[in-house]
Amino acid sequence: MRLAPILAAVVLCAHAPTRLCAQDRPLMPPDFDAYVQRAITELHTPGIAIAVVKDGRTVFARGYGVRKLGSPERVDTNTVFQVASNTKATTAAILAMLVDEGKLKWDDRVVERIPWFAMSDPYITREMRVQDLLTHVSGFSLGMGDLLWFYSNFSRREIAERVRYLPIANSFRGNYAYDNVLYTVATMLIEEVEHKSWDEVIRDRILRPLTMTSATTTVRGWDPRSNWAWPHGIVDGRLQIVDQDTVDNIAGGGALNASVVDMAKWVRVQLDSGRVDAARRLWTQDQARLMWLGRISQTNGRGGVTDVSAGFAEYALGWGTYDWMGNKVVTHTGGLSGQITRVFLLPAKRLGFVILTNAESPAMGALTARLRDWFTGRPEVDYVGRAAAPGADFDYAAFDRGLDSARVKGTSPSLPLVGYATTWVDPWYGEVTTAVENGKLVIRFSRNPGFTGDLEHWHNNVFRVRFRMRQVPDAWIWFTLDRGGKAAEARMEVVYPNTDFSFDWQDLRLSRKP
Repeated sequence: MRLAPILAAVVLCAHAPTRLCAQDRPLMPPDFDAYVQRAITELHTPGIAIAVVKDGRTVFARGYGVRKLGSPERVDTNTVFQVASNTKATTAAILAMLVDEGKLKWDDRVVERIPWFAMSDPYITREMRVQDLLTHVSGFSLGMGDLLWFYSNFSRREIAERVRYLPIANSFRGNYAYDNVLYTVATMLIEEVEHKSWDEVIRDRILRPLTMTSATTTVRGWDPRSNWAWPHGIVDGRLQIVDQDTVDNIAGGGALNASVVDMAKWVRVQLDSGRVDAARRLWTQDQARLMWLGRISQTNGRGGVTDVSAGFAEYALGWGTYDWMGNKVVTHTGGLSGQITRVFLLPAKRLGFVILTNAESPAMGALTARLRDWFTGRPEVDYVGRAAAPGADFDYAAFDRGLDSARVKGTSPSLPLVGYATTWVDPWYGEVTTAVENGKLVIRFSRNPGFTGDLEHWHNNVFRVRFRMRQVPDAWIWFTLDRGGKAAEARMEVVYPNTDFSFDWQDLRLSRKP
């Protein structure tokens, strides 16, 4: 059944910007509404909002589906989504404005601006520059330190200070590995320079000038009756509402919330090199070029672009950039529990689009690919059909069967459960406790209330952690005994290989607290 649009699309059929070629080609793919409805139905996505900007105008904006599974309230163009890592480009833009104003330089040493900043390597501490905070070249492994902000009560300053304890896993500026925590350091840098909170700075410098009236930098205190998209995910085999991520503490790395109409305003100023109107600019053309200039190849590490048709793929300042069939693309995704989003720019065509979804599903990717192909004149491909095809999804049941076949049967823990009950300490995270409760071993992360789980014995001294917040994927934990037979160390890692990299259990080095 075709979904009736909630609001009329903003398609200005009488004007040239709605036509992309001399043959009077329509702006949007034929039957696009029906295609989005297929994505909603076949890819288990309750709601989607899409906007297209062409030649300085929003020429298409539409909401589809519902804000909350099981409720009638529809997604419209004013429905607010968490745009997550699409926030990063706004942080880069604020820094660009400060560079324009002479308040700092891209190659300033971070430690000269915020003297308390440190990395675990003295050389990197000394040489880390402002631009390095934004380009994922720190030497960290993929997602390292994300447990500091994921469902946590760490403050922004605490996260930025704990960066000094994170181990270096790669060469500085030699490898691309996506991280979030250094954007919190960038947040603190902005606050140091401007003497006000990052939230106030983004409000005054971006949100108000662009009249992004729906946009906020917090989800705390949100009214569930308001026009917000609820997050959804597949948990225990079915689509359901999941807990909303509260990411105020990651700030410049992912705290922005906005409607598709307001994100279209952000796209418009990006495509016009920082120009708001004839009389106002947010940043100069020079800064616009610098923000889109690739700094590190994204193909040299996990998390990079794997599409072999891309001529190049690089990360710039808060943006990814790559070649698509001769077209330069400037883009970024955003992902939090239950919401996935995309901003996609084709600068040479003065065109960009935004896709916001309220589910952890392939829908955003399928619709991005459909629009990308349409706007670049590529043959039509049914990306929704591909994503919905049997075998396209990760087969949890088959993976679990494989795990069970490799399980060492007939073993028992070396110690009674109480022997594993203690307080553990990790150098960068802090304290984690294991305790026997009602005959079960339970793990609790001191600063992440959502990371409470029940330990099920697997084999030997290995346990499987079943987190009580079921949207948090299972993890392994195993214990090492010292020569006196006491549990002295613990290590963790994900169970499923498709687990979001922000669950960086593998980076913990837990030792028994003295």
